[in-house]
Amino acid sequence: MRPYRLAAVAVFGVLAACGGRPLEQRIERHPAEALPLGASQIFHVRVGTLRNNPLATLLYEQAHRLELGPSLKGTSQTIQLLGGISRLVCGFYSADERSASSAVALLSGTFDEAAFRKALDSSGIPYVTGRQDNREFYTCGRGDARCYVSFSSRQLVVAASQEGLLKRTLDLARGRAKSMTADRAFAPLLADYSPDLDLWATGHFPATLTAMLGPRLQGVLQAIQAFAIKVQSGEKSGLGLVLHCASGEAAQANASVLRDLLASLVQDLVDAGYEIPDLVRALNDSRIVLDGAKADFGIQMSRAEVAATAGALRVTPKPPQVAPIPPAEIPPALLPLR
Repeated sequence: MRPYRLAAVAVFGVLAACGGRPLEQRIERHPAEALPLGASQIFHVRVGTLRNNPLATLLYEQAHRLELGPSLKGTSQTIQLLGGISRLVCGFYSADERSASSAVALLSGTFDEAAFRKALDSSGIPYVTGRQDNREFYTCGRGDARCYVSFSSRQLVVAASQEGLLKRTLDLARGRAKSMTADRAFAPLLADYSPDLDLWATGHFPATLTAMLGPRLQGVLQAIQAFAIKVQSGEKSGLGLVLHCASGEAAQANASVLRDLLASLVQDLVDAGYEIPDLVRALNDSRIVLDGAKADFGIQMSRAEVAATAGALRVTPKPPQVAPIPPAEIPPALLPLR
């Protein structure tokens, strides 16, 4: 075992040995400590900070257009009724023979339970209440779109797409369930977390994402075992993407694919008429570092460049003007029949 992997396992072994601890404290120590064992992907977002990043705001708005499954869509809709969210920790759990894919979110901020009930009523979302260990929780919505919500405190709300997942999360605070820090195979991924990051995500590479791509890319991307995304805002905003691959050869192949995909995306935007010189320059200056079976991509932009790029992407460009082809130069096959 590599030294960094051994150190990661040792650190998270200590965390996993801790007993009952309030969820708020668990989040402060490490987001993974507040999520039940079994997650495939973990996300930690400082919503309040990223809200001031215009490019992150634009991406968030676009993400709302994604089609979610019924269970995740119900959870997402319910969370939006809370308002006042400053921090989000989310765990995604893969489907198995017994249940569909599921998610749990821990939301920090300032919340009003009475206002939440009014928002449910105004939105026409039915709900009933239940209890676990003398603590009330809400079952919101209908059918597969149900969401289960518990106000752990005025500063923390837990929302899950499955009742069992909600209860397992609440049990962490009582020392009656194991957290993601007990997953030794996941430990090297958790070691990349830093509290200074505005967004941090890690986990197994989603198979559904691979299935959405063409056959040529599928063969390469299937060799990606895990990923990590790191975003830091400020005067210098940075985006990092780490791909953990099956081998050094796979890491090199995926680095080449990633570079080609980014170049193609930017070229498509430029060809469509978007004026994004700062993004083009930043991508030209970006780097991909290979370290064994790991490919590490990083890009940086100043606050002004981020704002200018986000502004340019919000403006619908005029379609490029194409000069008409003189009749003499039109291939015979394209001339109208007479």
